[in-house]
Amino acid sequence: MTEKDAEQQPGPDPIEEPRAGTPPVQREIAKIPETPPFSDPLIGALTGLCFSEDRPEKADLLFVFGSNVMQKELAGLITTLLKQKLAKTVMITGGIANYLHTPVDKRPESEAILAQIPTEQFPSIRFLTETRSRNSLENILEAGKLYPIKKEETILFLSHAHASGRSRLTLKKICPGNKLISLPYEVPMGPGQEMLRRSDWWKYSQGRSMVWGEFLRILKYGERGDIPIREVLHEINNIRKLSGM
Repeated sequence: MTEKDAEQQPGPDPIEEPRAGTPPVQREIAKIPETPPFSDPLIGALTGLCFSEDRPEKADLLFVFGSNVMQKELAGLITTLLKQKLAKTVMITGGIANYLHTPVDKRPESEAILAQIPTEQFPSIRFLTETRSRNSLENILEAGKLYPIKKEETILFLSHAHASGRSRLTLKKICPGNKLISLPYEVPMGPGQEMLRRSDWWKYSQGRSMVWGEFLRILKYGERGDIPIREVLHEINNIRKLSGM
């Protein structure tokens, strides 16, 4: 297996951001954790658990998990989906990132993303922004205060590709009966680095660490009940075995 080792330097993780006005904090799970040896079976198992993608289709709600990277590109993706008339309500989430080694923007992620969408082109679309959340679970809980999701509604959600599996599980925790459609998008592994892709993430040391970190988050958040870990327990146990945990 050919490796293209990327420079290992801290980069932003938009899924988990503390509120503004608080000192920078250490990540609960390191962005670049140490990894076990990777085999082809382990790569396949991690890919299946951490990445989730569906075919786009019409939904009642377009739900956007917060991001402090690729905001212009994310706004463009939202615009494209709206031009395709895939949703009539858009919920953009995300507060202010404030992690150690993470550049701090004084504006909430959701507002920064919305500002780059030509909303005037969509007079019939309802745009909502949630600005207080600190993590993926809060993205959903805080958004629910503005837009209570009905059980029969279909949710089309946007999240980072390598975090799309966890994003789906988190939505399932809060909206267990709703149809979920995942449309992930790729983000860079760090400033000026390659994109973290489902097709070749394991070829890069940064990619291996970031995806392994996603697995560790699924474990951690599942243990405390943030996600329905039983739904993926077989996959988790298989990864434990393959990685020698």
